[in-house]
Amino acid sequence: MNRARQVELPVIGMHCINCAQSVEGRLKRMGLGDVSVDLASNLARFSLEREELLPEIASQIEKLGYRTSLPKDQRLLARLFSSLNFKFWFCLVFTLPLLGHMILPFQILHDPKLQLVLCLPVYIVGCQHFGRSAFNSLRQGHGNMDVLIFLGSTAAFFYSLSGTLLELGPDYLFYETSATIITVVLLGNMLEHLSASKTGSAIEELARIQPTRARKVIGQNGSQRLEDVSISDLELGDLVQVNSGDKIPTDGIVEWGGGSINESIVTGESMPV
Repeated sequence: MNRARQVELPVIGMHCINCAQSVEGRLKRMGLGDVSVDLASNLARFSLEREELLPEIASQIEKLGYRTSLPKDQRLLARLFSSLNFKFWFCLVFTLPLLGHMILPFQILHDPKLQLVLCLPVYIVGCQHFGRSAFNSLRQGHGNMDVLIFLGSTAAFFYSLSGTLLELGPDYLFYETSATIITVVLLGNMLEHLSASKTGSAIEELARIQPTRARKVIGQNGSQRLEDVSISDLELGDLVQVNSGDKIPTDGIVEWGGGSINESIVTGESMPV
């Protein structure tokens, strides 16, 4: 029988708690255990016995409109931030002139054709970034935040486009609304992933303090021996030997012996306690 192990997969494209719940629900319906999806770190965690199921799990996540990588790959997160960073600055270059017509005394900024030319690249980026996720989420029978963003920007764009083609005048032009929705949400996504990456790095630094190996006591009284094993191979009821100066590899009950333990890493004290 295969031993279940904990697996972490990055899930890119989640923007709200409903996104995380949809991924979590899909993984649970696949029969996976200990499923949790963390929106802040963009990670899906679950127990898995058969590693060959990972490609199918990734495929199911991508059908929901999100991206993932096998295994957890920080390069994917780095590429995501780089892509978001580029998209935001690209859109900002076109959005600022669109907003400028409200405060700058340049008549050319009120030209509907110029506003269309400025808004179109931003709208295309919005379709590429939000549209696919929105379409896939609706196809799966649930809506996510991208649906609202895509509908709002699309409604403003095509309303303005009809006003331009029919020459209905400036009261029908809302190109800046479409572009601003996309640009502002991209900024939010960029800041969100920047914050999540910093938080994730701090957590990983803390996790690296935890030992990865343990001395497992094998055998009964009189015929005991020590075996160096990975902590992931430890099971409930195993005996582990911890010598003076060692880091304790796992939770447990002291069967024999005694000593003092430095808990400053837990309490935050500057001195050993």
